Amino acid sequence: MKIKNILFLMAVIFAFVSCNDDTDPVLPQYKASELTHPDNNTLYELKQANAAETMLTLNWKAYRQNDLMVGAVTYWIQVDTVGNNFANAQTLQQVAAVNEDAEFTNYTASLNVEEVNKILVNSLGFPVGSVSSLEIRVITHIGNILVPSSASNVFQARVIPYKAVDTSSLYMIGADFGNWDWASPGIVSMVPVNGVDGAFWCINYFTAKNGFKWAPKKAWGDDFAELASKSGYTVADGNAFVPADGLYMVYVDYTAGKITIAPAKVYGMGDCFGGWDADKFVFTNDGKTTSILTTGAGELRMYAGLPEGVKGSDWWTREFIILDGKISYRGRGGDQDRVKVEAGKTVTLDFKAGNGTIK
Repeated sequence: MKIKNILFLMAVIFAFVSCNDDTDPVLPQYKASELTHPDNNTLYELKQANAAETMLTLNWKAYRQNDLMVGAVTYWIQVDTVGNNFANAQTLQQVAAVNEDAEFTNYTASLNVEEVNKILVNSLGFPVGSVSSLEIRVITHIGNILVPSSASNVFQARVIPYKAVDTSSLYMIGADFGNWDWASPGIVSMVPVNGVDGAFWCINYFTAKNGFKWAPKKAWGDDFAELASKSGYTVADGNAFVPADGLYMVYVDYTAGKITIAPAKVYGMGDCFGGWDADKFVFTNDGKTTSILTTGAGELRMYAGLPEGVKGSDWWTREFIILDGKISYRGRGGDQDRVKVEAGKTVTLDFKAGNGTIK
């Protein structure tokens, strides 16, 4: 193994010494890749709502590497701060070489928003929300050796990174919801929309004069009162406010970057309400509670209706039932336990207290 490594290093040294120019190198496997990229100084504003989308696509022409017998070839896409000469180069992506007997091979790689943002903020220390300049290049990696002479031409761009927020959970706090105390049992746990990443909802009673906001954890620091857009409420002094006292539904969609608040609409579903048509059997809001009369016997199934303007999902993604006198939410789970009711029963829900009755 040691002899093999020594021979490889001798070959590398010989290649560096023997290459008189870039147009006719003695060992063509060391000829630099040719990178095709967008216009230099293009500005990219990164947003968490677009985390899974492509930030940019790079194309490069890599010259033949299959003459080397000492290790696999990969192409590393590197990024660093402009003017740093890649002294602190970070690898964005690695692309395996294609072993073909041709002078060169064309490669393509797409960089998505999330992977770029993570490296810029966590590894390079780019400030969130401000414009910074970066450089990107492609360099050849052979076995365990990074070949400096293979570095491609450089693409320079400007970028505005974002602060990543955990979207696995969401809580609502306010004067009416825990009295601004994260240790309070009055904090509202927002319900995940089943099968819709980054979407949460809740129904509760709100007082117009009392502000509220949200946070991904029960702590200050990443709290917010709005995202890129909002509907149905106002923001003042960093807190959210509804227009009037009442029962409202809150729908937070991280992916769309939008929060929507609207008067709550609750629906029944199934034989005990008269059928399986969506958005037909609506509860009646009465102050802080909402209720409906069953018209037949069957399993009790209920769900929260979507506010106007919110992208739709199936009704069961926002389903809940009553178990042991409490409202039990489906969230990310599977089918819930079934509760059977008879005709002529009044089903009443108190979302503020978290209770439900069947009488």
